[in-house]
Amino acid sequence: MEVMLQMRPNGRCLDHFRVALTGTVLETQVKATNVFRAPILAKYRLTFQAWPRDLRIRRNMTSTEWTDVYTAISANEVFVSMEETGESAPTEEIKAVFEGIKESFNKSAATRFAVVAGPDNKMWLEHQSLPATAEALKAKPTFIG
Repeated sequence: MEVMLQMRPNGRCLDHFRVALTGTVLETQVKATNVFRAPILAKYRLTFQAWPRDLRIRRNMTSTEWTDVYTAISANEVFVSMEETGESAPTEEIKAVFEGIKESFNKSAATRFAVVAGPDNKMWLEHQSLPATAEALKAKPTFIG
């Protein structure tokens, strides 16, 4: 991870900055109930994978855009497995479980990657999630950056 910015001869930073990422495939595994508010999803685990080069940290910001998890699951961009065995969960079963969830806010979850200051005072890449749709989060100034 590198931070790129312009500096004046007197040491002051000017204008814009950008964070660039390189490396091998990143993988995040979490319980589905850590992302969604639906207890019915307790027996599932979600696996997110991304190439650092594909993560677009926005200019003058330290995070990527929010992505809807439900949409990513539907597009097979997120791997869903059984919590106990680790085996792949059947797609039909996952769709049936989500259709069985009555309240739409329980189906809502969004994730993003963000550059944060780690406990060792170095830059870390963190995978964040909130129980809301990406559209709702993009509409709130607090969650944009």
